[in-house]
Amino acid sequence: MGGYVNIMPSRGWYEEAKTIAFGDIGDAYSAIGTCEHPPRKRIINNFTDIDIWISFDGIENHIAIPKGGHFIDDEAINGIVLPSGTTFYVKRLTAGVAPTSGMVVVSIGYMGV
Repeated sequence: MGGYVNIMPSRGWYEEAKTIAFGDIGDAYSAIGTCEHPPRKRIINNFTDIDIWISFDGIENHIAIPKGGHFIDDEAINGIVLPSGTTFYVKRLTAGVAPTSGMVVVSIGYMGV
C-alpha cells in the first residue's frame, strides 16, 4: 500500500456577533439573536453592570453570568452541539435590578467546509 494520504483540516468561521443593549434587558427573557449554523464555540460576554441569566429556549434559566463576566463553551471538545436556529435569550438575574450601562454579546463559531 503505497501512496499519500491527504488529511483535510476542518475550517472554522464565526457568525456576526449578536448584541442586546442594557436598556432591552428586563425581568422577562428578551431575544439576543439566533444562530444560523450549529455552534461549535459559544462566547457570551456580559458587559453590563448586573448579573444575568442566559437561556436557549426563553423559558428555562441555563447559564448565569456575573456582571462583567463571560461564558466560553468549546463544543468541539464535549460533543454537545446546539442546533442551527437556536435563539439566545437574556434576562436579569435579580428581578427589578436594571442595568445602567453596557451590552450582552453572543459570538458563535461554527465548522465550515
